[in-house]
Amino acid sequence: MPVFLLLLFLLPTACSVLEDRDSCPCRLHIDLSAVPYPEVRLSLTDGSWRDSHTLTLPGEGDFVVNVPRGRVDVLAVYPSSSGNDSGSGLDIPTGEDCPPVYLGARRVDTDREEASCSLSLHKNFCLLTLRLASESGGEPFPFRLTVDGNVSGFSPGGAPREGSFSYCLPPFDAAGETTVCLPRQKDASLTMEVLFSDEVLRHFALGELMARGGYDWSAPDLADASMTLDYARTRLTLRADAWEETVFFEKVL
Repeated sequence: MPVFLLLLFLLPTACSVLEDRDSCPCRLHIDLSAVPYPEVRLSLTDGSWRDSHTLTLPGEGDFVVNVPRGRVDVLAVYPSSSGNDSGSGLDIPTGEDCPPVYLGARRVDTDREEASCSLSLHKNFCLLTLRLASESGGEPFPFRLTVDGNVSGFSPGGAPREGSFSYCLPPFDAAGETTVCLPRQKDASLTMEVLFSDEVLRHFALGELMARGGYDWSAPDLADASMTLDYARTRLTLRADAWEETVFFEKVL
């Protein structure tokens, strides 16, 4: 077989000058030089096609990949092991809180032979610390606390994605603290439930309380937050610097 025919068989996906080049893939250059982390997971999708790579930085700071013509969502995630990479962005596993995740996302016009984009990553979680007030007198805390919300992950474009979020906070530690890692929110719908055994006694409108205190879920890098719980046998008070809210129990425990 002539050499030039053999080369044609070996390169079935290549585009020649004789072909309709609109059917050729786009060569996408992704600049990650602004990312200060040692590695990222890079996910790309156009809805029907997807690709994923784990990159070591800064060695692969300028990453080149062939993608379909049209529009492609590019999502960079650090740490690369964060959440579930389902092809639809990042999923928070059921029953877990949000991983401490940093995200960078771009939608790129790839209806051309060459395209480029650059990514910077931002903090997309709030570490909420609850402290048991010293006024509680060292009395054992008899309740379980759960936080529920309507964001279960992030879309391929990096936006909060609607879905069920529910996390049971660990017991207060020896320092009287417990924490939950919250994903970026779309609204003030977060709630905190107070349970005794399996019975829901009361709930706090956690998202509304955070909004009342000036918390900004739209900030590029989310701040952490802290609140204090003051427990008495018939009441539980949740407070921050500028506000507090108390729920009362109908029965003495």
